[in-house]
Amino acid sequence: MAVFRSVIASIIAVIFAENLIFGRGLGTSALAAAAKKKGALAGYSLSVIFMTAAANVLSWVTEYFFGDDANYRYYQPVFYICIISVLYFVMLFAMWKLKGDRFRQIRNYLHISAFNCAVMGVMLLTSDICNSFAEYLVYGLLSGIGYAFAVFMVSAVCDRIYSDKAPRSFRGFPLLLIYIGILSMAFFVLTGHTLTFSY
Repeated sequence: MAVFRSVIASIIAVIFAENLIFGRGLGTSALAAAAKKKGALAGYSLSVIFMTAAANVLSWVTEYFFGDDANYRYYQPVFYICIISVLYFVMLFAMWKLKGDRFRQIRNYLHISAFNCAVMGVMLLTSDICNSFAEYLVYGLLSGIGYAFAVFMVSAVCDRIYSDKAPRSFRGFPLLLIYIGILSMAFFVLTGHTLTFSY
């Protein structure tokens, strides 16, 4: 029973307290671009979940083969950029084959979901806090789910954030950042969790 409670606590912590948007501020500009078009939110969220999980699995492979090298930390970001690029082209080709007529509409969101600082951030964070293949996979998957949760939370108030009733100086992205900050504080109060990343 203690293991089950620990797993549930870890899932809640990764999705809410260590959320890429609410806990770390990664991917907010991509979130702002995606949240405006509510029709594409599900596809965007699924592609971010896929990218974080698949990129984390492939980053584990690079850690496994090259992690013992003394200079690995210097060229680790290059490996990660290559992994994200390969996954992007695989996803782009798959969408081109599967959704041929809607490919032009989907393509813009594939760019945003693949080359999102949240994906690179998850890979870098995971390399510091995870060791096994299962940890890499679960942390990447849960981070993507947490990001998708944040996308839906922001899209719920997107009309008000970009409304004419909001003061002109706060309208849009500044008000979005204030909203994310308030939600971040609320989640940290509810979970009582500190970030695992240390300097």
